[in-house]
Amino acid sequence: MKKRVTVVVLGHVDHGKSTLVGRFLFEKGAVPSKEIERYAVMGAKTGKTSFKYAWVMDRSDEARRRGLTLDLNFADVETRKREIHIIDAPGHKSFLKSMITGTTGADAALLVVDSQEGIMPQTREHAQLAKLMGINHCVVVLNKIDKVGYDPEAIGGAASELIDMLIDLGIPKVDVIPVSAWEGQNLTLRGDAMSWYTGRTLEEVLDNLEQKGTPSGGPFRIPVMQVMKIGGVGIVALGRVESGEISKGDEVVVAPGNKIGVAKSIEAYGKKISKAVAGETVGIALRNIGRSDICRGDVLGPVDDPPRPVEEFTVKMVLFGDAGVVKVGWSPYIHCHTAAVPVKIVGIDMKYRPDSGEAEGEADAGFLVKGDAALVRFRPLKPLIIESGEKLPGMARFALRAGKTTLGAGSCVSIRAAEGQGVATSGPKTKGFSYKYQKVGKAARDQKRRKNKENLDIWGRPIRK
Repeated sequence: MKKRVTVVVLGHVDHGKSTLVGRFLFEKGAVPSKEIERYAVMGAKTGKTSFKYAWVMDRSDEARRRGLTLDLNFADVETRKREIHIIDAPGHKSFLKSMITGTTGADAALLVVDSQEGIMPQTREHAQLAKLMGINHCVVVLNKIDKVGYDPEAIGGAASELIDMLIDLGIPKVDVIPVSAWEGQNLTLRGDAMSWYTGRTLEEVLDNLEQKGTPSGGPFRIPVMQVMKIGGVGIVALGRVESGEISKGDEVVVAPGNKIGVAKSIEAYGKKISKAVAGETVGIALRNIGRSDICRGDVLGPVDDPPRPVEEFTVKMVLFGDAGVVKVGWSPYIHCHTAAVPVKIVGIDMKYRPDSGEAEGEADAGFLVKGDAALVRFRPLKPLIIESGEKLPGMARFALRAGKTTLGAGSCVSIRAAEGQGVATSGPKTKGFSYKYQKVGKAARDQKRRKNKENLDIWGRPIRK
C-alpha cells in the first residue's frame, strides 16, 4: 500500500503555482487532454491563453476572470510511491489567511518561485509562516527556467539564494527542483532542454515525502479547513486528523457551535475509506449538520470528549514584527490551526531569552517590543479552540497578525477551558456558543449560488460524466 502525504503549494502571486499543479496532474493522467484543450479555447476567447493548466485548479468564474487563485483548491494524484493530496494556496497577500489555513493540513510545502524574479515578498512570508505552522520540509520548485534559457548558472544562483533564505528561517529540510511547468520540463521526466541536470524530478522528490509526526492516542480532533455543500452528498468538512481516529457512522460534535452530526462517509486521497487516523487529510460527509452549523476554524471531535473553547490561555511567544510598544490590552488576530480569531493580552508574566529559552525575570514594566520573547496570557474575543503544545502540537502553534502584517508567533503552553460548555443534541445553542461566522450579504449569496451550480465530488472537483 502506498504511503499517503499532503502537500501545500505556496509562493508569490503569478509565480506559476496553479499552472504547476495543473500540468503535473495532466502528466500523471489525472486530467484528460480534452479538458486542457477546452481550457485553451476558453482562454483564447478571454485573452488568457497561458491559463489552460492553471484552470484545472482555479475553477470558479471569479478566479478565472481575475486570473488569481482566491481560496484553497484541492486535488489528489498518485505518484509511483505515494498517494498525494494537494492543497493549492492563494499567492496574493490579500488571501494570506487562506494560505495559513492550508499549511496546517500539510506534511510538506512546495514553494514555487519564478527563476527570473527570485525571492519576492510573499515568497519569504509564505516560507516563514509555513515554518511557524509546523512545516519542516520545503521543496523549492524553481519554476519558469525556460525564461532564463535553461542556463545552469542562472538557475544555480537563484537556488543558492533560496536555500540561504530557508536556512535562515530555520527550515531543516530543503530540496530545490528546477522546472518549467508550462513546457513540462522536469516534472515527471527529465527533458532534453536540461541535459546538464542530473538531479531528481519533481515526482521523484514527491515519492520520498513523509508524513510529519502526530501524537498517538487521545480523542480525535479535526480542525475544519474547508466546508462544501455537494449535491447528493450534503455537507462535507475537509481537514487533517490531528489526533485519534474517526470511523464511518461515528457521532461527531462540531465545536464551538455545539452541533452533533454523524460521519456518514469518509474520503481520503480520492478514495472512500471506512476509518481515518491521525495524520490523514480527509473529507467527511456529515449527516444532521447544516451549512450554517459549521465553518472554517471549527473543530470536530467525539461527543463523549468534545473540543472545548478556552476562557484564557498562556503562550510562549516571540514578537518579531514592529508592533510598537505592546502592553496588556493589545488585540491582534491569532491564526491557530484553521482558525483566525481576535485575542487580547491580559497578562505578560515573564520575559525569556529567545536564543536559549531561559527566563530573564519579571516582565519589564509589563510591555513588549520587537525582538522580545515572553510568557503571555491571552483571552479570546470570540470562541477559540486551542490546545497545549505538550498535548497536541498541531493545535498549539500560532501566528499573530494585525492588518496584513505578521508580528509574532509561538505555541500554547496551557489553557483554561470556558465554564459550562456542554454538548446539546437539539434546541438552541447554549449561551457560550452564540457566536458563529455567518455569511451574509450579496457577495456571500452570489458565491453560494455559483457553488450550487457546480457538480462537484467530495474534494470539490468537477464530476466527469
